[in-house]
Amino acid sequence: MQAHPVGIEVRGTLRRNRLTVFFRLLLAIPHFFWFALWSLAVVVGVIVGWFVALATARLPRGLHGFFSSYIRYSSQLLAYLSFIADPYPPFDGSSLQYPIQLTLPERDKLSRRKVLLRIVLALPALVFTTALGGGGGGYIASGRDAKGLGASWGSGGILSVAFILGWFSGVFRGRMTSGLRDAGAYAIGYRAQTLAYVLLLTDRYPNADPTELLGHFERPPLHPVRLVGDAHDLRRSRVTAFFRLALAIPHLVWLWLWGFVAMFVVVIQWFVVLFAGRPAKSLHRFLTRFVRYGFHVYSFLLLVANTRSCFSSRTRSRASSVRKAATQSTSSSQASKSRSASARSSASGSPSRPCLSRLR
Repeated sequence: MQAHPVGIEVRGTLRRNRLTVFFRLLLAIPHFFWFALWSLAVVVGVIVGWFVALATARLPRGLHGFFSSYIRYSSQLLAYLSFIADPYPPFDGSSLQYPIQLTLPERDKLSRRKVLLRIVLALPALVFTTALGGGGGGYIASGRDAKGLGASWGSGGILSVAFILGWFSGVFRGRMTSGLRDAGAYAIGYRAQTLAYVLLLTDRYPNADPTELLGHFERPPLHPVRLVGDAHDLRRSRVTAFFRLALAIPHLVWLWLWGFVAMFVVVIQWFVVLFAGRPAKSLHRFLTRFVRYGFHVYSFLLLVANTRSCFSSRTRSRASSVRKAATQSTSSSQASKSRSASARSSASGSPSRPCLSRLR
């Protein structure tokens, strides 16, 4: 798949100035007013640009540059507010030395059909951007108060968490943690892709895959419990999708009953670990199956996978799984054969095995 035309690059160190971190919101007040005024101009510009793009299949060159500068500026301001970057951001977003840099597409031909339905098509991306804390309503519609971006940015999500935890980390340790910085960079990068789509800079829909958006970042070590499977197999059975909730009811009831027992098992396991220094094998196996089964059920219910769960969670499938690091990984040739078998099974419309996922 071709790389998304909107990308993000994060430079600089994790060190933060304690004094500017402590007074970050006060220092950003001039930017709040400037962002509110710029947002009002963007609202007018995108209406004009929509009609022009609908008629000519291209965004006017002046508006393209104007919107590009707006996206760069607002992204740098968000990075400054959430401690993803430490230097004070410029008011025009033109600095090439700022730690947060965006790659934006050149002016190109647009699809009139996509332009006509742009705001409808963008709704899922806007909702997800708001959930990330990137300002769902703040980037092109919020100039009604002087806080502008701050109102939308502070509504929740990754950037709010980055601000709260980053503030304490910056004040007491004088540095930002790499995990918070990377998570915040992902939220800002996805917001930039959404803005570029809404403001008609590109027809390419935002890509929520963090591995592509943060491809140049150093990967953290694998977690002992992780998901594996074919993330690109998106085919679903229409019949089971239509009746998905009804089909999941028995599993939800069974999961609730199992969870009630699991609460007592966790308490017993806690005492065992406290006195013996390691979990009881039988209780560990019971809780492992409970976690795996819960993953099966919710993957089926939320349309992440297309196959029904097994009530015992013992049967394993290649479609999607949760894996324990304690188990040795299979060889590359076996994995290749498994993926081929899964692909043939998906193409035929029937799963190779009755269960969705596994916990190794």
